[in-house]
Amino acid sequence: MLSVIIAAAVVLLDQISKYFVCHYLKEAGSITLIEGVLKFTYVENRGAAFGILSDNRAVFMVISIIIIALLGYVIARFHGQSRLFDACLGLILGGGIGNMIDRAVLGYVVDFIDFCAFDFWKWVFNVADSAVVVGCILAVVFVIFDKKAATIGEKTQETDVESRDE
Repeated sequence: MLSVIIAAAVVLLDQISKYFVCHYLKEAGSITLIEGVLKFTYVENRGAAFGILSDNRAVFMVISIIIIALLGYVIARFHGQSRLFDACLGLILGGGIGNMIDRAVLGYVVDFIDFCAFDFWKWVFNVADSAVVVGCILAVVFVIFDKKAATIGEKTQETDVESRDE
């Protein structure tokens, strides 16, 4: 199942990157990769996205478990209907599991990707966060284009029926 393979790959990449960050970046705090654009900055995120609702670990664990269970159901129900949709679900599931592992083991999520190219962007994120965001964006694009394709198909069938009636 494509979504399970992608989810496992995301979890593996996320946890390996966080291992190295915790062991090599925690002491340094921050390392500039591309001046004015990208840094690796060690952050312990005790909240949700962008640090909101800090120190509500139990709430986040319950929500994570519910979402992961729902994703598992959707994957089981709809797998194989679209490789793109399977990939989207795998990215979201893997990201959710990656961050849930941090919350369960550490009590916080390790963030480290510090995109500093824009003054308005103040958030630090990780591989799991990236997978969730990319998966959600691709899922929305898939749904939009899938709906358009279905609508176009319906209109084509209506036109065919009308032309036969004449």
